[in-house]
Amino acid sequence: MTLNDIKTDLTTLFSDERVAADFYAFAEDDGIVRGDHIRCEVSGQDFFFPVPTEITVLTRVCQFNHYCESTEARIVVAVGGVVDERCGIVTPRYFFAKLFYNEDCEVYSVDIDTSEARL
Repeated sequence: MTLNDIKTDLTTLFSDERVAADFYAFAEDDGIVRGDHIRCEVSGQDFFFPVPTEITVLTRVCQFNHYCESTEARIVVAVGGVVDERCGIVTPRYFFAKLFYNEDCEVYSVDIDTSEARL
């Protein structure tokens, strides 16, 4: 098995369509999606973005933790898609989100990163 085989397996297991569906399902359960908008809080102020919006998968990572003997996957996405990329630095239309999957490939957490939010 090569790293390219692992890449293919991760891409198949966590397809773009599945990751987008998982993001929306988790966001809806968490109250981030409200009707036809995503609500995002930045510095105490609410901002709203349209649903559906493009979800672009940027990174797929599978990690084995030796200390607590667990395996997880992390998928980083650009919510709203990518509006710019220079020298490997990506700018999302709205913000980044990181989805965490457990060993059974179920989402157990989603972190919203608004530090680079474009409002």
